[in-house]
Amino acid sequence: MEDKILEIMIEMEEMSEKVELAKAEKDKAEANINRIKNEMNEKLEVLKNIIEGLKKRRDNVILKIPDDYLKKYKEFKGKKGGIAVAVLKDNFCNVCNMQIPAIAAEKIEDIDEIYSCPICGRMAVIYRDEIDSIKKELES
Repeated sequence: MEDKILEIMIEMEEMSEKVELAKAEKDKAEANINRIKNEMNEKLEVLKNIIEGLKKRRDNVILKIPDDYLKKYKEFKGKKGGIAVAVLKDNFCNVCNMQIPAIAAEKIEDIDEIYSCPICGRMAVIYRDEIDSIKKELES
C-alpha cells in the first residue's frame, strides 16, 4: 500500500511540473498574442489616419472638378468595376492594355471634352508627367 501511495505522489509531482510548464507556455503565448494585437492596433490606427487624410484630399479635389465631369466619372465608376479612368501612354490603355488607334488617341488629347477608351469604354486621359508626380505624392 505504501508503495502505491509513493507511486501516486511521484506521479503527482511529475504532473505538477507538467502543469507548471504548460502554464508558463500558455502565459508566453498569451503575451505574444497581446504583443501582436497591440502592433496590429497601432498599424490599424496609422491606416485609419492615412485613409482619413486621403478622403479629405479627395474631397478637396472633388470641389475642383466640374459637375458634368464628376457626374460622368461616377457613372463610369459604377459601370466599370470601380475603375472609371484609363490613362493612355504611347497609345496603350493602362486598364485594358490594348493599343488605341492613333486617330482616337489624338481626339482624346482634347482636354475640353470627355473621351473614352474605344476598347474598355473608360474615361480616357493622355499620359503626362504630372500623373506620375501626383501618384508619387499620393503614395508617400
